[in-house]
Amino acid sequence: MSIAGRSSGSGVILSARLPTARCCSGIVSTSSPVTAAQPRRTCTCFPILPPLVAGTCNDAVRKYNARTSYKVVLRTSYLKPSMPRISGITFIRNGIERGYPFIECLATLARLCDEVVVAVGDSTDGTKEAILHADIPQLRILDTRWDDSNRLGGTELARQTNIALRHARFEWCLYLQADEILHEDDDDLLRREIARADRSPDVEALLFQWLHFYGSYDYIGVGRQWYRREIRAFRNTGNVLSWGDAQGFRTRDDRGRIRKLRARQTEVRIFHYGWVRHPRAMRAKHYALNRLYHDDAWLQENLPTVEEFPQGCYELARYEGTHPAVMLPRIERDRQWTVHFDPARRPRKPLLVALSDWLERRTGWRPGEYRNFIEVD
Repeated sequence: MSIAGRSSGSGVILSARLPTARCCSGIVSTSSPVTAAQPRRTCTCFPILPPLVAGTCNDAVRKYNARTSYKVVLRTSYLKPSMPRISGITFIRNGIERGYPFIECLATLARLCDEVVVAVGDSTDGTKEAILHADIPQLRILDTRWDDSNRLGGTELARQTNIALRHARFEWCLYLQADEILHEDDDDLLRREIARADRSPDVEALLFQWLHFYGSYDYIGVGRQWYRREIRAFRNTGNVLSWGDAQGFRTRDDRGRIRKLRARQTEVRIFHYGWVRHPRAMRAKHYALNRLYHDDAWLQENLPTVEEFPQGCYELARYEGTHPAVMLPRIERDRQWTVHFDPARRPRKPLLVALSDWLERRTGWRPGEYRNFIEVD
């Protein structure tokens, strides 16, 4: 086999002469030059050239040559860029008692990732057993213990995230919290965005858009009361760490200093179901979450003493779209109690929040918006 290369306007063209081989379209003779302007991955029909040929013979145009049998030329416009491998990471503790759709979250990660790493805290409600029973493919479970004495701004959540992150093996990470789901309609978009970012050295992470469901699966919270974008995919450089209360990420530079990640905005949607739970589960979740931020005196004074739907959202909008398919059985099962949610029971919106929302609706600008990232194109 002989290999030659030359440059062209579209990149370096590599050609090779192959021994006789059979592909899905027939015989390719020893004199058949194969060219690829953007070699990225192995062609299944020409395994003898793993680093040279991208795509498959379905992408090729075959031209008959009377002297050399078949000539195969790959159209570079059809060549697909290589997809970096993705590690899915998340964490959970007592997910059943607190109403988290954690099995649906893990199934989402398994659908999109080459491995899934979940840090399972010391649970008392059968959470780990439920995960094992779900038989999620390519899943690795890390048994962890939570520091219940850590009440510093929710940093225990970041510590648990970092445990999972340290065990991620692949080039990119996709992070979901246990009440966050991705819609299958966005799968191809997500893969394209990661592949595109992987070719852009200046892009370290990707920003997703949020839909915050509230009270039931039919309503979403809107306005500045709700964060609208955050990092959920990033390069796994070994220097990235979960930040604060695990809502976002940062990285260490060459000098050990911590800085924000350079992130590109995408249209991939996060379906956040953190505020759609049976009142009993919501009360358990509120107690467990708030004790990561506050002392016992605050909890006793501020947490509700009865099981009730949340009533703290200033503005709700009716959701008219579809939900991720993996959530549909849960949504149908929960209708027996979500039908009792009253969207009219909500507090009056403060004046400054109302002014900010008015300005955002007209300009798209949210004054003073918290950004735990540096946005890049």
